[in-house]
Amino acid sequence: MTPRPGRLGGRRAAAIAALGLLAGAGAASGADGREPSRVHLPGGPAVLESPASLDPFFDRLGALERGEEQQVRILWLGDSHVAADLLSGHARRLLQARFGDGGAGLVMPGNPWRYFHHDRARSSGDGGFETIGLGRDAVDPLVGLWGLALSPRGEGSASLGAAFAEAEVVALAPSGEGCLSVSVDGVTVFGGDLGEAVDGTSTPCARVDGATLRSGAVVAFIGTADADDVPRTLAVRDACGGEVRVLGADLRSGRPGILVDSVGINGAEIGWLGRPDRELRRVLLERLDPALVVVSFGTNDMGRPDLLPGELEAAATDLLRALREDAPEAAVLVAGPLDRESRSKRISRLLSVNEPAVIRALRSAARTSGAAFVDQRALMGGDGSIRTWVRRGLAARDLVHLSRGGYERVAERVVDGLLRAYSARPDAGGTP
Repeated sequence: MTPRPGRLGGRRAAAIAALGLLAGAGAASGADGREPSRVHLPGGPAVLESPASLDPFFDRLGALERGEEQQVRILWLGDSHVAADLLSGHARRLLQARFGDGGAGLVMPGNPWRYFHHDRARSSGDGGFETIGLGRDAVDPLVGLWGLALSPRGEGSASLGAAFAEAEVVALAPSGEGCLSVSVDGVTVFGGDLGEAVDGTSTPCARVDGATLRSGAVVAFIGTADADDVPRTLAVRDACGGEVRVLGADLRSGRPGILVDSVGINGAEIGWLGRPDRELRRVLLERLDPALVVVSFGTNDMGRPDLLPGELEAAATDLLRALREDAPEAAVLVAGPLDRESRSKRISRLLSVNEPAVIRALRSAARTSGAAFVDQRALMGGDGSIRTWVRRGLAARDLVHLSRGGYERVAERVVDGLLRAYSARPDAGGTP
């Protein structure tokens, strides 16, 4: 089966509406008045399958604790459960509390789609950039890890507000020529042609390097000069014309610690992994140097009436193998989908067949490709557990998404599973 991008048509409106509600919501109280994340729930600690495949990640964590690594990055790819940055955001807080705060990590500026949310950064735009790649059909593969990019269309800017000591804007000129301006707190740190800049042009306030792809496209990494880790505003805008695409900005604290990149798209299916050009993706992953890539899809795949489990498994296996080839130093953890239900009898019948089939397919694809696997439905309590989570105030009434408190509970269980596996290694020196 040819990997297909996630469908963002009919299901998209409902998913976006739910995400918008969840992204701004705090944890609701349970029926007994207790904090929802503290009430008893079915399920339990995350069980990691094939934990030995995570050794590259655990080795980097150990080196970080010994002071031999400056930063360890987790790249968390997925659908709307990841896009809200509630699950990944809480995992970020837990891991940074243990291993050190490396910063906000990879973020998209310009409020690239409705209800875009990041736990540690405020993304905003004034109409100067448009988002390319959000459609249902296949798109130009010269896009970033989200499977999309920002393109200038006027005089406005795309910006990020966050605390950071150093930032790196990732931009691409498809033709090899195109101008971009980058500023910090209103002061321009770089402005010029990307093609010329990657040949060695830098400024006193920025470091620029990059790569030229076989297609002739230029990828530029525009790094700001190091400063104190304080709240700042980073902005990008068109400088002098030409086609340019912004693929993201990496915000770092300058201190040793963990980075957790939340890279999620509403409505995405596992096929979304195949959107970026392979050569471009290799360049981006080599630059980010993730120690762990979490792949968290399946919720939207299980809603497909035309799902063929064998084809899904084959496609997922190919996609995971390609990802491991493009990030050979990283461990990969496949996170199976959360439990899902529907108030529609027709969709419920579809899910009763597709949900276990999708989980089996992703589990098998993880095993075949050499990745670890965690069954997030099982840690919720198994089939039908989403209804219990709704009653406890930990899931939305759409029976798909969780509340903030629900996502935090899942994050706690996943992180606990990771730390237990890390501490259980014979050479481990820490405790969970």
